[in-house]
Amino acid sequence: LAGNPAADPAPHVAELEAALRGLRMSIAPLLHPLSPLRARRARARQVMLALDDCARQARGLAALAADPVASHDVRLTAACARVEAAVSRLTAPVAPSSAAPAPAAGPSPHPATDRALAHLHDLEAALTGLADPLRA
Repeated sequence: LAGNPAADPAPHVAELEAALRGLRMSIAPLLHPLSPLRARRARARQVMLALDDCARQARGLAALAADPVASHDVRLTAACARVEAAVSRLTAPVAPSSAAPAPAAGPSPHPATDRALAHLHDLEAALTGLADPLRA
C-alpha cells in the first residue's frame, strides 16, 4: 500500500464508520432498555460489540498500512488470509472446512509488523465471535 494513492484505506474506513452509524440508528429501538425483545436485544448487543471491535482493528490497520517495511512480512500475508477466511465463513451459507495453518513465528523485522499482526489477530477473533450471534 505504501506509495500507492489508489490503495489508500482511509476512504474505506470512512465508509465503514458510516455503515456502523447507520446500523446503530437502525437497531437503536431494539437496544432500548424497555424493548420487550430481550433475546434479540442481547444478540444485537453482541453483534454491535463485535462490529465495533472489528472497526477498531480496521482503523488500526489503516493507520499502519502505509509502512513499506512492515507490509512485506510473510506473516502479514498469512494473517490477512485468515481474516479473509473468517469473513468468508460469515458470509457463506455453508462454512468451509478449515482455515490455513499459521506460519511459524520468526523474528520481527519492524515494530509496526507486530502491531499489524496484533490488529489482524484481534480482527480475526472478532469476526469469528460474530458467527454465533449472527447464526442464532
